[in-house]
Amino acid sequence: MENLAAYITSENANMDILLKRTWSKVDDGNGPDGVYRSHIMTFPSPSKISIYPYSPSSSIMRVTNLEVAFGVSSWGNNTSPKTFYIQYTNDPMASVNDSTTDNKWITVKSYTSWNHQSGIVNIPVDFTCRKMRIVVDASYQSTYYLSTVFRVYGEIKNTKYLFQDGTEIKKYVSGTGWTVVGVAPVTKAMFDSDGINDLSIIDNNAIQQLTSDTPELLCWTDEISTIKSQTVSDPINTIMTSGQINEFSITQADYYHGIQSIKKG
Repeated sequence: MENLAAYITSENANMDILLKRTWSKVDDGNGPDGVYRSHIMTFPSPSKISIYPYSPSSSIMRVTNLEVAFGVSSWGNNTSPKTFYIQYTNDPMASVNDSTTDNKWITVKSYTSWNHQSGIVNIPVDFTCRKMRIVVDASYQSTYYLSTVFRVYGEIKNTKYLFQDGTEIKKYVSGTGWTVVGVAPVTKAMFDSDGINDLSIIDNNAIQQLTSDTPELLCWTDEISTIKSQTVSDPINTIMTSGQINEFSITQADYYHGIQSIKKG
């Protein structure tokens, strides 16, 4: 799995720097091995920081490992977090400021006595999401904590969408409307040539222009080239994995992408 630094960002400027930083492999005696002291970033405590792909409307990230170094041992005290959470969400209504117990966020790892004052710690994980967050509820030093490393490893998966309207496979083009791109069953070639990755351009009026009473939203994700049918009642992170073409009712389509009310009639 690769370092996702080139594909992810954060609303927090300090975290954005940490994600993008190229670390020097030296030990200057002032921090974790392999990290310059000048790379230290300060965060408040408590703090909630989210991380997400540059194109969240068309990309999801599978995260398989985190590299973290919090705190600096050569300083006079422990500046690392004390209560530390790693969480992710696929809920469009989730906010980075939600409580750690909010059911819109799934906790992957939680630490109630994190005490790594130096050294880089590997945290193995395995989840697929549109957004993750790092939450520190308390630190050993009450006002702030310090981070010298935060790397995210995994892969970015791009998604493409088409619609099935009766026996016709269609795409929607802003300013033009619906275009027929083929006949069911849908194929990967149709997604490759005509799949769209932004559903926010489609509103309820566009949905009403489809002729079928039960149109379907079709999704392709990059992984395993197989075709599978699922309903949208499954969690979105289940629907969007395994590189499959997934079919689900248009009445409950992928609202993360901006379609919130698309019932026919």
